[in-house]
Formats: sequence, C-alpha cells, structure tokens
Amino acid sequence: MAKVKSISVEVTFTKNLGNYESLKLGASAELEIEKDDSLSAMYEQAYDMCSTEIMTQLDNFENSRKKK
Repeated sequence: MAKVKSISVEVTFTKNLGNYESLKLGASAELEIEKDDSLSAMYEQAYDMCSTEIMTQLDNFENSRKKK
C-alpha cells in the first residue's frame, strides 16, 4: 500500500456581482502528514484553513466596496 506523505486541498468560491460580473476567490493548503496524523482530520483542518481564508477575502472585498 502506498504511503501518503502530504495532502493538498483547494477551495474556490465565485460570487455573482450582477451586471455580468463575478468575483472568484481561491485558497489552497498543502499539509505534510506526520506519523500519527489521521488523514480525515488533516483534510478537515486543511479545508477549515482554506474556508476561513475565503471568508476573510470576501469580507475584505465587501468592506472595500462599502468605502467607495
């Protein structure tokens, strides 16, 4: 059986801005697997990291639009 050394997760989110415009946000993480790590827990951790980054990017975008 193959040994897993790392996992990679990528999350993208596309927001429709109306008027045929959209905003596409993305985040990715690559985690190195240690001896006692659970793969499912590592995937969950990577997904949570990426999702949090997407939400931060979306908040920053929406806040910058409010300032205009």
